[in-house]
Amino acid sequence: MAMANSIDGGLPHEVPPTTLPPEFLRTVLSSNAVELDYIHAFLRHAMLQVSRRRNTFAIAACLPYDVLFLIFDHAVGMKDNTALRVLSQVCGRWQAVVLEDSLLWRKALNLTGGRKWVREVMRRTKEVPLWINVNRYDFTEDYGENIVPNVSLVIGNDFSRCAILDIEGHSGEVEEVLDSVNTDYGAPLLHSLLIRNISCPVQEYIVNIPDRLFRIPMPRLTSLCLERCAFSWDALHTGIASHSHSLTSLCISNVHDDTLATTPFRLSLILQSFPLLKDLRLWDAIVVTASDHEIAAVTLQSLSSLHIQSSIGACAAFLAAICVPSLVDLMVDVNAAPESSPGDINELMTSIQLAAL
Repeated sequence: MAMANSIDGGLPHEVPPTTLPPEFLRTVLSSNAVELDYIHAFLRHAMLQVSRRRNTFAIAACLPYDVLFLIFDHAVGMKDNTALRVLSQVCGRWQAVVLEDSLLWRKALNLTGGRKWVREVMRRTKEVPLWINVNRYDFTEDYGENIVPNVSLVIGNDFSRCAILDIEGHSGEVEEVLDSVNTDYGAPLLHSLLIRNISCPVQEYIVNIPDRLFRIPMPRLTSLCLERCAFSWDALHTGIASHSHSLTSLCISNVHDDTLATTPFRLSLILQSFPLLKDLRLWDAIVVTASDHEIAAVTLQSLSSLHIQSSIGACAAFLAAICVPSLVDLMVDVNAAPESSPGDINELMTSIQLAAL
């Protein structure tokens, strides 16, 4: 029964209920079973319309679109499409917001799902930049073995839309994904490229990165991380180093495998191509040669954080090859062999002092 306030502002008074005309009631009393079924269906439809109209006055249905989006964005977790399904069932307006907002679907993209569902989620992301994030736990829970074909499908068709490509898995899975990258349209939106190999640290399980991946134009790339990956340093130099001048973070980790390392001279040539580089992490990425003790130092003007792990000689040679006037965070983890001499340690300390000048 509807309620309304009295004119004088006193207590609310009852409004007479809407009643059906007597003719309708007489029709009901005189109808047969078939006619009553029709009347019943009509009344049910009328009540549905009344409910829908009443729901339009609910506060949740009257919220502006941008407010609803903020609520939904808070409610939907990464790779969580269950919340979207629940929200879309609350009312017609919520359903319309959920179904049409491509940013929500991008956040809910879960590549462990069935291929048909992944295609539908991709369709709803429309043209927004994509976040492709797959970690070791996703592979562990991938009982249907959907991740590799799903990721391959996405980056095979829409790599040019990727803003983040973060793959962590075993070597065979990662290599299969990387082989499917479509390089035809470049990577104009990609700002984060992270490839992490979690296979056991032996040569047979190294991830081989194809040279063509580094040669794709990535003008917005700001973060690059390669862990236990075999790649061409020349491709890195002539590719990413030549067209990704916005890079601010670089991590190369070989986990005690110096066969994947490079010389301080070549590394310094690559690093000076990144004028905005602030964070550099190198684990067993450097091997030293005789000529590396005589190279001219290059200045890394913006570098503020440097973490390096290698032999004493490699650390000393690399630090002597760079000048880092903005450095505020330095960590040197030396793989000290038993035969290291006081001269080696002195050379390392001298290089640290020179690099920080």
